[in-house]
Amino acid sequence: MLNQRPIFLGGQGGLVGPCRLEFGTVIAAGSIFRKDELRPERLLFGGNGKSGNIPFMPGKYYNIKRITMNNIIYIANLIALEHWYTHVRSQFLSDDFPEPLFDGLKEKLDMAIGERIHRFKALSQKMSESVRAYQYHEKENESNLVLQQKNELYKRWTELEENFKSHRNTEEKTSLRDVFLEKIDIGIKTSGKDYISVIKELSIEDKNAGTGWLQEIVDSIIAEALKIMPSFT
Repeated sequence: MLNQRPIFLGGQGGLVGPCRLEFGTVIAAGSIFRKDELRPERLLFGGNGKSGNIPFMPGKYYNIKRITMNNIIYIANLIALEHWYTHVRSQFLSDDFPEPLFDGLKEKLDMAIGERIHRFKALSQKMSESVRAYQYHEKENESNLVLQQKNELYKRWTELEENFKSHRNTEEKTSLRDVFLEKIDIGIKTSGKDYISVIKELSIEDKNAGTGWLQEIVDSIIAEALKIMPSFT
């Protein structure tokens, strides 16, 4: 809603994802960050990477729950953005924001969602081998819960992917969306098709309605995913 500080990645810095960062997060130049940071207004920094030499087994996936849930949340937010483009951004077509540009934005977003789902599918297909590897290496003390999570991700991927597809294609009306779109329409009549001005001039209550509508989409996708794979609850 253009009312939050941006996330900033400093020069020669990096983020090893999937990670979740709150608005206002700054990753200092030269720092590589690998964790979630859900507190706002944080400066993240670190020194040079440590050298090391430890046993390694490819495909271990130490925290499959975090990796899986972050992927689901990421895709869910991209789908919410897609709904925003469809219902909100599309109302601001003008000489300064022509339809070919809008079509290009939608195409890039579609590519981003498709690429993320493709990568997530590739991960799910590795879970069967990951489980077999653990069962073969008797010294590994992997919990039954983690093995169950890996099996669910592998066996129920088709249902999970369908969950993403169905939410992309569903056009369910909600009270929050309807209220928000009414305010957008009023804003356009007042300020014209100046996207930034219209969004910034929304009241706090109106912005909360818009945020709530988008969060409903995200929450619905996550809730359905957890029904499909209950071990991740």
